[in-house]
Amino acid sequence: MSGSSGWIGTRRVTGRVRAWTEEHAPGLRNWRRWASSAVLALIATLLICRISATLSPVEFGLLNRWFAVRPARQPSPEIVLVGIERGDTEAHEASRLDDCTCSAIPRRRLGAVIAAIKRAGASVIVLDLVLRHPCPVGVNEDDHREAHDAGLVEALETPGEVILAAGVNPNPDSTYFDRPAQAFVGELATQRIVASPLLHNPSGVIRGVGLIQTGAPSEMARALAAPLRLVGVTLAPLSMAAYAAHLGHACEIPEVVDRNHVSCAGARIPVWASSSIYLLEPFMPPPRDRKYTMFINWVGPPGTFPTYPISAILANDELAPDVLNTWLRNRIVIIGAVGERLNTPYLGTSRHKPDQVDQRGSVTMSGLEVHANAIDTVISRRFLEPLPPQAMWAIIFLCSLVTALAVRALNTWQAIVAMAATIGLVAFVAMHLVWLNIWLYSATPAASVVLCGLMTGLYSYARSREQTTALERQAVEREAATATIVHDLKQPLAAIGGLTSVMQMAQTHKELEHEEPELLERISRQVERALSDIDELLVANPDRELNLNVTRFDLLTLTRDLAVAQGAGSTIHEIEVHGPDEGVLIDGDFAYLARAISNLMDNAMKYWPDGGTVLVEAGALGDTALLRVLDQGMGISADNQPSIFDRYHRAVPEDSSIPGTGIGLYSVKRIVEAHGGDIEVDSELGRGSTFAIRLPLRQPLPQASTSEGLLP
Repeated sequence: MSGSSGWIGTRRVTGRVRAWTEEHAPGLRNWRRWASSAVLALIATLLICRISATLSPVEFGLLNRWFAVRPARQPSPEIVLVGIERGDTEAHEASRLDDCTCSAIPRRRLGAVIAAIKRAGASVIVLDLVLRHPCPVGVNEDDHREAHDAGLVEALETPGEVILAAGVNPNPDSTYFDRPAQAFVGELATQRIVASPLLHNPSGVIRGVGLIQTGAPSEMARALAAPLRLVGVTLAPLSMAAYAAHLGHACEIPEVVDRNHVSCAGARIPVWASSSIYLLEPFMPPPRDRKYTMFINWVGPPGTFPTYPISAILANDELAPDVLNTWLRNRIVIIGAVGERLNTPYLGTSRHKPDQVDQRGSVTMSGLEVHANAIDTVISRRFLEPLPPQAMWAIIFLCSLVTALAVRALNTWQAIVAMAATIGLVAFVAMHLVWLNIWLYSATPAASVVLCGLMTGLYSYARSREQTTALERQAVEREAATATIVHDLKQPLAAIGGLTSVMQMAQTHKELEHEEPELLERISRQVERALSDIDELLVANPDRELNLNVTRFDLLTLTRDLAVAQGAGSTIHEIEVHGPDEGVLIDGDFAYLARAISNLMDNAMKYWPDGGTVLVEAGALGDTALLRVLDQGMGISADNQPSIFDRYHRAVPEDSSIPGTGIGLYSVKRIVEAHGGDIEVDSELGRGSTFAIRLPLRQPLPQASTSEGLLP
């Protein structure tokens, strides 16, 4: 037994782990459910984050929806709009001279409006009209008609900051900035700021303004634009140029601070990289062409900002200049056409005020309102920022985990309701976070709920199919075991019945009196056989507690006696028992341990049909008794070894005729564990098996007997 110490050392920890696992089996099953659900949730999270760019249109659509239902707030009082109404444009078209190229209204009238706004004390005038071509009306000395360009130039020359809009190439991805019409701009003695009117407009809905816009005008274009403040090849957008000028900066171009922020006139502004959402961007290359787009934090629906028609400006300039001063003094005034509507997130009716442009019936904003919202965002410092990717990962994972647990714990309809409630909760929270200027993506968590629900459903279906197969196999095994048990019980009962009939006949005829002792002995053996089978069934009942009758006896002596009895029943097998000369004294239930050892010996011979010598080793090391039963029989496959001690399970080929019920090894395991020990198997198919039992030498049980002795 010199090798026993190594075996015990390597098996002790695993045996205790197995005992702890059996004790805490329900909790471990819950832990496994949580672990498997977490794995499914993690997989769903990674997949959804990976395809987040595909969900971008849905995310932006939901953002528009949250903006639309968000309550309007008070706009910045520093922003005023002056609108060229559709009626002004239609009147100009009706009376336009043949050679006039003015687009919305005659430029001379536009100049009059600018001059009136300057006299009212406006801080900055933003002209949201692109002046590409000169107007030839009145350019010659012989032409006595009113000079359109001259009237606008005269208004621009008067003191007061005016920002002009640069012409742009229609393709925002390759922006090319043009200059205002040189015919009248070149005559300006005072340089004017030129800014870009471009707005970020993905999917046809304006959501922001690109703060860093780079164009590539030709050398000739730059030479022609020399009088203008065209800084290199970079222009500030109208909104940022107006904000900087309002603070006293002649013109400040936004500068990149980092990949997520730019700086302009003292304001640190969060920016968006592109029109797509990349939740895995920290682990993926950033977009090649960053747009540096500031999200416009919409104040309210159309009509939120005070918007005055040019007719009211010109009328009050003559009749009520004090009213005009009240409207415009120290304000940022944006002039442009209000009849041109742009698609924005806001829908619904406008708030009409006296003396202001009537926008009732409008469902989209004018360009002036879009620029006003952009300026208001910077002035009020109400920047809309999306949650960091790390926060979104946590939210998506949490939604997926809740879904996985719900699908596995609830029935189908309850799980669907739970999934719908999770999606609804995310949408509710996202809608209210927009009120706090926080953008919580809604579509990605919702998609993760659906995806994780489908994944968990498929996983649960596969698990249920596997469990159904296992239950079907157990049912077949139990049916076979039941048939075998019934057959085994019928044999001794039939024999008892037959022997009893013989004795009755003998008593009736007073014959065979000398054979009665032998008949009684045979009946006794059959009764013992039936009782043994019944005891085996009782031991294999997991609902029945094993009550041990503990005594102290020599385990080695018991093993040798059992080997003699078992070996006598086979002509092709022998059983050798090895152990120390002093024996192995142990506390335990003599009958139960005898049954367990007999079952192991019987199995060793039964599953070794060719016959041979079964080796049994018994010994002690420290406070532990060790017993091993070794054979070189059929062996057990690796697939069957984990379930070899399950009730009704038999690891034999389907075409095998070896009888058995599948409860023998289960009974051995119950008996050993009832004594505080453990049993393990080491086997290889076709090369035999080794069953090893480890038992404590002492039983600290209250009912333990103090009597000591050897096998009676």
